Amino acid sequence: MKSIGIVVNPAKPLTKKLLPEAIEWLKKKNIDVFVVEEKTLDFIDASLFISQEELREKSDFVIAMGGDGTLLRAARYIKEINIPLIGVNLGSLGFLTEIVVDELYPTLERIIAGDYRIEERTVLKATLSDSRNFYALNDIVLHMGHSGRIIGIEIAVNGNLLAEFSADGLIVSTPTGSTAYSLAAGGPIIHHGVEAQIITPICPHTLGLRPMVFSSVEKLSIKMKKGKGIFVVDGQMTIEVEKNFTFSVTQADYKIHLVRATRRDFYEILRTKLNWGGI
Repeated sequence: MKSIGIVVNPAKPLTKKLLPEAIEWLKKKNIDVFVVEEKTLDFIDASLFISQEELREKSDFVIAMGGDGTLLRAARYIKEINIPLIGVNLGSLGFLTEIVVDELYPTLERIIAGDYRIEERTVLKATLSDSRNFYALNDIVLHMGHSGRIIGIEIAVNGNLLAEFSADGLIVSTPTGSTAYSLAAGGPIIHHGVEAQIITPICPHTLGLRPMVFSSVEKLSIKMKKGKGIFVVDGQMTIEVEKNFTFSVTQADYKIHLVRATRRDFYEILRTKLNWGGI
């Protein structure tokens, strides 16, 4: 490991203390450190700043320092380059960012020594009717947005009509995203190693529609047949949409490589983060 790029959430209270400390610690290990520029990062040396594009070119590893939203943003920056991504949790829940502050330096020591494993995470590709592509590690959402009025949705699978219904919206998620918005909307928990995509209706106005799990090779086509709403990618990229807005969802041709260096497994994280099986 020769270089590390850092993507950080400046709004986290711990950032101002931990980021300069981590930079100095890494430099003492003879590792070049770069930080994706943010306007409010005025407490570190500006010579460390790089752009989102340079992050992909200069980094052997990338650290996402913040919460799961920061990791999702970092995953979008590196895209298909397959740079190993390390998640450091400066927030409260942090299902994807497994390293807590107290474990940061011992865990980084193990990673530098090569004592880690890589989890490959499926990414979804959404293609709009105007040929624009968007990529999601967690989920792609069609929602009624600020209108407060239900929208009409049509779903087809490989060109075959599956359902037409009215609802507040629809979530298409990866197994990684199955523990995020989809879970809150009543969707199933899917192990991240399963090759699948999940459709979860949001408050559907019918008793005959429930979440469904599809093979990752299926092509899902979604059309908003009535109303106005928003199209949201990983909770971060939003487009206002209207009647007849259409998009298709397939599995992307790359995966995100998450670094795992603690002893926690998927099931322990379910128990501790989501209180799975608790009261």
